[in-house]
Amino acid sequence: MSETSDNSRNKQISAVEAVFMGAAALVAAPVLPIVILYIYLMLKTNRKENWVLYPSIAVLILLCTKIGAFFTETAHIAVTLVKGLINGHFPISAYGQYSILSWVILGVLSLAVASYAVKRIRYNHQREQAGISTLERQYSKNERWARCYG
Repeated sequence: MSETSDNSRNKQISAVEAVFMGAAALVAAPVLPIVILYIYLMLKTNRKENWVLYPSIAVLILLCTKIGAFFTETAHIAVTLVKGLINGHFPISAYGQYSILSWVILGVLSLAVASYAVKRIRYNHQREQAGISTLERQYSKNERWARCYG
């Protein structure tokens, strides 16, 4: 009993993680429609996500010297957005503080995360299908045994 309760506690999201994910969603809000469309099209057309994942990682490596400035701008934008939301309005002008390279890093980072998400969705789907087909084989084997010996 304690083993299952330990597993369920490990799968819960903590408050710090929820705040971090909320701030990340606020900061990435301008690119979310593009990323959601990308995920949908990748899953619908069965295209390989590696064609986007690996070049995205390569661009991130090339721009690694600018990532510090990106995080500084992102933190400032996140603070501005949270303050605005607390005051009851959404200051969309906060996104204007990003430089061109920060927009590139944000887009590339978002596409890399989306490609990884597509990869995980497909992997989980394959595992699920393998489990279902295994159960179907096991059921049909038991059904044949029941007809022969039952």
